[in-house]
Amino acid sequence: MQLETERLLLRRPQPGDLDAYSELFSDPEVVRYTGGVTKTRDESELALQRMIRHWEDFEIGLFSVVQKRDNRMPGRVGFLLWDAESWLHARARPAARPKRRSAGRWPVRTGAAVMQPKAPERRETGRGKSSGFGDWSR
Repeated sequence: MQLETERLLLRRPQPGDLDAYSELFSDPEVVRYTGGVTKTRDESELALQRMIRHWEDFEIGLFSVVQKRDNRMPGRVGFLLWDAESWLHARARPAARPKRRSAGRWPVRTGAAVMQPKAPERRETGRGKSSGFGDWSR
């Protein structure tokens, strides 16, 4: 599955995305908005494998965002499944994990994270902080 706009391609993550994700996840400015901990290349590979498995298991997940003009990948955006009672990621409870769409309604938490190292522009968020991504700390 993929979605396309005039400027962007949103597609399922692929093993070939490792270089881009490794660059993003190793940048402290990027991970500041996604947990605050940088990842090594090996850790980035594991994260990418989890994103790919999420699509395989649930037919939904995070898209890799690709800019058409230069084929660069500034980040990811999409959907993750969560257990609505415990708020643990669906993978954390394998016994309760739904299989594909036949399991009925899924609790879905949506998220958007367009991660771009060393973002050139910053804007005022209105909460006393400046950020290229908005203030997600609340």
